[in-house]
Amino acid sequence: MRIEDFIYDLPDDLIARHPLNPRDHSRLLHLKADGKINHHQYFELSKLLVKGDLLVFNNTKVINARIVLQRASGARIEVFLLQPVLPSSDIQILMQATSECVWECMIGNLKKWKNDERLHLSIPRVGSESLDVYFDLISRNERHVRISWNDDKVTFAELSEMMGEIPLPPYLNREVEDEDQQVYQTVYSKEKGAVAAPTAGLHFTDRLLNELKDMGVNQQELTLHVSAGTFKPVTAENPEDHDMHVEQIKVSRENVESLHSHQNKRIIAVGTTSLRTLESLYWWASLLAKEPERYNKLSTLQLNKDQVFEAQKWHDQISRDQAVEQLLAWMDLHEMETIRGQTGIYILPPYQVRMGDGILTNFHQPGSTLIMLMSALIGDQWRGVYEEAIKEKYRFLSFGDACFFEW
Repeated sequence: MRIEDFIYDLPDDLIARHPLNPRDHSRLLHLKADGKINHHQYFELSKLLVKGDLLVFNNTKVINARIVLQRASGARIEVFLLQPVLPSSDIQILMQATSECVWECMIGNLKKWKNDERLHLSIPRVGSESLDVYFDLISRNERHVRISWNDDKVTFAELSEMMGEIPLPPYLNREVEDEDQQVYQTVYSKEKGAVAAPTAGLHFTDRLLNELKDMGVNQQELTLHVSAGTFKPVTAENPEDHDMHVEQIKVSRENVESLHSHQNKRIIAVGTTSLRTLESLYWWASLLAKEPERYNKLSTLQLNKDQVFEAQKWHDQISRDQAVEQLLAWMDLHEMETIRGQTGIYILPPYQVRMGDGILTNFHQPGSTLIMLMSALIGDQWRGVYEEAIKEKYRFLSFGDACFFEW
């Protein structure tokens, strides 16, 4: 493989910089398993699904991860929250921290921030004193920033809403607007911790979700906290050498049992993040089955791209049903109701999807890991699909239109 194999010409005027209203009036390109393409609107999704299908959603919620600060000199420092460090690397724990926490960050204008310089942000509050927030650069090499504040009744989840901005994708190339706080979240977002939205879900409305539920389409929500790495360009000449980002996941026993009960039904991932989570479950189950003495003693899922690359070479692959049973047995062993951990799964062609039968997704950036994922799912057809979408003037990227691929 070469990175050039995943490049296409995206006209700038097809990049959607704002969403449609209503959300479900975006267009939907349907690629059937036989390769035929049909064009729909998203609110017609009920015509493409059948009773018994299972839709798997990612219910992560985007936090206000972009914080703009000023030095006494007036120089602007921008802090972008990437990964939690302290009091825990678990995003759910860190969001409940009070008084202080530490984040790995991307820092704009880093060279202007001196090592011993404390930056200050004062947040006005109605009916009480201002909230003082302090930022200390405690590791320049690792970009670790300690954030502390003077009210231990305020959690970091609450603080982030007061001091930060929603982190729009850089390719939108525009300032944040008031409506972005609402439109850059799915209507079912719940678990705070993402720094980018699972954009395939932006097309759903409550009305559409209820319509699908009424017709017997089942719905499950799991969590993958989308990291900024999803926007990281692939610069390696061989895509396999790309440093794949790691993201935190949370999967309930109900999620796993639902996969078990839908063995003979279609499982459709809503977005690449949902699919990556489902496939991570499969490969973790494979590791549990292959090396039980090594992996059964672990109580969190820890999966990286090299483990998956190696596991794909095994001749004795387990079935979807066996994978689910393996996961349930592992959960029983550790008396877990929830699988937690992190995944760095990297899906490249050629690839056989184990835990899904289709995907709802947006149109992705040229040369991105997500285009490579599309190629892994539908093969060389991806290029013809994208050429068709460009010809038909579909809207691209996060606020754009969508695809429904079946295989």
